[in-house]
Amino acid sequence: IYVIGSAKFADYHLVLAGFFVLRFIAPAIATPDSALLSAQLSPQAKKRLLQVSKIIQAIANHQPFKESSHLDVLNE
Repeated sequence: IYVIGSAKFADYHLVLAGFFVLRFIAPAIATPDSALLSAQLSPQAKKRLLQVSKIIQAIANHQPFKESSHLDVLNE
């Protein structure tokens, strides 16, 4: 996988990290009630967990946050 990926992408480790976060970490954070918790979460808690998973995904992909966002301080 490394040989094929490194030939196709210059920053292969970033691609692999983004894929891992997208497929494994973000779903575990966004929907913990499906596998990790037996209790039901409130809609507000689900919304906040989804926001956390989106932030982690953006950081893993090295995507800058919008300047109008309160998270733009993380762009540095």
